[in-house]
Order: sequence, then structure tokens, then C-alpha cells
Amino acid sequence: MFVGIDVSKNTLDAALLKEQGKPRHKVFANTPLGHRQLLSWLSDNMDNGTATVHACLEATGTWADGVALALHEAGHQVSLVNPALIRAFCQRRL
Repeated sequence: MFVGIDVSKNTLDAALLKEQGKPRHKVFANTPLGHRQLLSWLSDNMDNGTATVHACLEATGTWADGVALALHEAGHQVSLVNPALIRAFCQRRL
């Protein structure tokens, strides 16, 4: 399972991609409480037999640090991606 998280100063906009079914979307506060709510939401939406997700976050300075650390400490794989690389990838694919 994969979760993409658009990080801003105040919010985390999460999109969860599962093996089966529709993608799920939810917005959380970018606070320690919001991080715990995100982890709980991920746990509630895990496919059978899946213990972790691969989270991909845009590297947005320090705004992504807290949620990236919370995900990592919970045992999830975390990738912080340079937004310029994402833009270049999209331009080549489109």
C-alpha cells in the first residue's frame, strides 16, 4: 500500500492507494495530534496481511519533518521527494 501526502504548514492531505478498491483521501492537521490521527486512519484502512505502507511526501522544508518522523517511528517506509524532481517527471510523462 502507498500513501501520498501533500504537506503544508497547517495540513496533511493524504491519498491512500490500496491493492484493491478505490483510493481513499483524508485531510489531517499538521500537528502531533494530526500525525497520530493519520497513523490511526492508516491502520484502520490496511489490507489484510499488510502491516506497513510506503509514504511519499514532498520535501517542504521543516513542515514535513514531524509527520515523516512519526511515520518512520511507526515502522512505515518514508520517502521525502524533491518537488522539482516530481515536476520534471510529470513533464516528461505528459
